[in-house]
Amino acid sequence: QGASVLKIDSSQITPVSCYGNGDGLARIFVSGGSKPYQIKWSDPLAQVGNLANSLATGSYFINITDAKGCALQHQVLMTSPLPLQMNIQTRNLTCLNKNDGDIEVFPAGGSLPYQLLWSDNSTVKKRINLPAGDYAVTLTDANKCKITEKVTINNPSNPLNISAIQAYSGCFGKKENTVQVSVTGGSPAYFVFWNTGFNGLLSSNLDTLTYVIKVNDAQGCIDSIKIK
Repeated sequence: QGASVLKIDSSQITPVSCYGNGDGLARIFVSGGSKPYQIKWSDPLAQVGNLANSLATGSYFINITDAKGCALQHQVLMTSPLPLQMNIQTRNLTCLNKNDGDIEVFPAGGSLPYQLLWSDNSTVKKRINLPAGDYAVTLTDANKCKITEKVTINNPSNPLNISAIQAYSGCFGKKENTVQVSVTGGSPAYFVFWNTGFNGLLSSNLDTLTYVIKVNDAQGCIDSIKIK
């Protein structure tokens, strides 16, 4: 009774854990022909035997030769997950120091499930009511692959600002003072109101007192000033 034909019965592939790594494993199971077998892999390490490790993504050829010189070639494909990444959406503060910034993270690639860890130990996907500042978030996938991104939440580039000058100074004890208010930045339209009940940018016939003047803009931002 003659020997059976040399053949590959099956192969087992353990894919690369993280994109760009070289930790894949491949094993082949050979039967038939005449033992012992000589098995050579085409990887950069020129590994021999039915098991090859430290494989990167790509195709590998395996040349099998039995004791009688009968030969067989087999190919295996080593795969890896897609690159782990984070798409991050941010919303800066609407008003100076209002603490209403948002950050939302959308993970992709790698291997599910994901875990998020922020620099302040939060683990949620969406952060709300944040003050201006720098934030770091680390994304870890099921294979312990990790990436870290830094995010900055900014104050408005042109925040609401109120200023006032005494446009006219009358005699002491007489209500002859005039104050002119100016408003810049923020989101027009503005609403200016005084602690006297007056609304507007120019107020006359003022006594020698301390006045508090506030302004609201279209986004609800508030700024104030005191003048005497």
